[in-house]
Amino acid sequence: MAMAACGISTPQAVAKAEETFEIYSKTELGVPATPSLGAPFTGNADLFDVTGRQIGAATGECVVTHVSDVPVTFTSHCDVIFRFDSVGRQRGEIHTSTVMTLTTGLPNVINYAVTGGTGDFRNTTGDAIGTLQKPLVGLLPAEFKFTFRLNQTS
Repeated sequence: MAMAACGISTPQAVAKAEETFEIYSKTELGVPATPSLGAPFTGNADLFDVTGRQIGAATGECVVTHVSDVPVTFTSHCDVIFRFDSVGRQRGEIHTSTVMTLTTGLPNVINYAVTGGTGDFRNTTGDAIGTLQKPLVGLLPAEFKFTFRLNQTS
């Protein structure tokens, strides 16, 4: 308060409108054949826009935090980075974190918190929802639809 009285002002972040967009992925998951508590695994994905044009890639690392047998279900903490070559005119990375539970059937819905970003996504907050599009089967790529809801401050 005294600073403002002296004519010194502090910059305030200006929020922009929420931006929502959808993308799709084909994801290779390196899930252990028999997930066990503390087991790490990774995933890599190609990212596509709604027309099927490749717009980037994603990579993530996870650690199994809970396993149950019937049905086979496991929960993991994951950090995933989505790298965009182009979403509209935007380029950069969106960094996310999630606690996800996967089963072999549907639905598998994963909620992600946006923890940061780079490039055009610097100063980004928000979330994303990943929805498995087909049941997980063996080593076939997992297909997800992601809906991002982003806010940027400047």
